[in-house]
Amino acid sequence: MNLKHLRALLAIAETGSVTRAAEMLHIVQPAVSRQLRLLEEEMGTALFERGHHGMGLTNAGKVLAAHAVRALSELDMAKAEIVPDPSAVIGTVTIGFLPSTADLLVAPLMWKLKQKYPQLTMSISVAYSAYLRQRLEDGDVDVALLYNLKPSTLLEVNPLLDEPLYLVGPANAGLDRATPVPLQELAMHHLILPSQLHGLRMLIDQICQVNSVEPMP
Repeated sequence: MNLKHLRALLAIAETGSVTRAAEMLHIVQPAVSRQLRLLEEEMGTALFERGHHGMGLTNAGKVLAAHAVRALSELDMAKAEIVPDPSAVIGTVTIGFLPSTADLLVAPLMWKLKQKYPQLTMSISVAYSAYLRQRLEDGDVDVALLYNLKPSTLLEVNPLLDEPLYLVGPANAGLDRATPVPLQELAMHHLILPSQLHGLRMLIDQICQVNSVEPMP
């Protein structure tokens, strides 16, 4: 049990809906559902009754909600006493990186953030694109640096830059750095690729499917 679980409990109790609770908490709906599921699993009982008119607290849910209100109130008062500056940025933020960018960016980013927000606690998650996207949608990662990310109703996506992609082969492959290779041609070559969960691999497989070529195993 953690503070996110308790806040999700109280938000659902107030709004009567997981969807409206997610809007109140400014997180995606699957994250709220997951937090409630974990809380109910830990308590060993249902905390809400699901009905046509919304969600209402069970007797067990009412007991836990009453304690949650007092616990969060006490923590808020303690935070106000410990951090007299209301503009201070505190808390924990989890940032997701791809393996290809982690070595370059994690250290300088953490250094900059620590200088600007000394009371901020940072957690780094390094994984492939598909896994990081799922963690973003579940609310386990707060922000991530990804590539080729499609627009999503669950996520706020801000493009940062366009990066060139190079096809590398032996000296006799006839490749010329000054001559672009059409994406359709990639499906005609034997390629060394990462696993199927890697964002680049998914892009190559899509190209193969569009050109009716069997994807690489």
